[in-house]
Amino acid sequence: LSRSTFVGSGTWVAHWLGDNFSNWSNLRKSIIGMLQFNQFGIPFVGADICGFIGDTEPDLCARWQQLGAFYPFSRNHNALGTIEQDPGVFGPEVAKITKDALMIRYSLLPFLYTLFYQHYTQGGTVARPLWHEFPRDSETRTIDDQFMWGKALMISPVLEK
Repeated sequence: LSRSTFVGSGTWVAHWLGDNFSNWSNLRKSIIGMLQFNQFGIPFVGADICGFIGDTEPDLCARWQQLGAFYPFSRNHNALGTIEQDPGVFGPEVAKITKDALMIRYSLLPFLYTLFYQHYTQGGTVARPLWHEFPRDSETRTIDDQFMWGKALMISPVLEK
């Protein structure tokens, strides 16, 4: 696992997007970073769920858990000196939201593993922007808050409070 990668690293490493902030803006921007690294040939990528720097809040963490379940590399990680980000800390509602999102991820692991295998054997991306699948649709060129897993599954997260 590294945040210092180079072209071709995707064959051997996972990449995390670095020390992000616990805010709604960084939640949204994490999608762009994940898609960029997939385009660079590094598909096993994700951001620090709930943010790394600063204290998160229950609504933000719940929404980030939902999005993060669809990062190819999914983990919750935060800085020393910030509040705990374990979903159970925020009560049963956030814990249930997180569990439900992770259960969806777990049910899709065979599909995700297939996408990684296809990346390994044929190239291409695991997570991809909509324009990658719909290049003739000019509307998709500016959509950076939704993405696809392969050709079959579109993820459209809630990114606002």
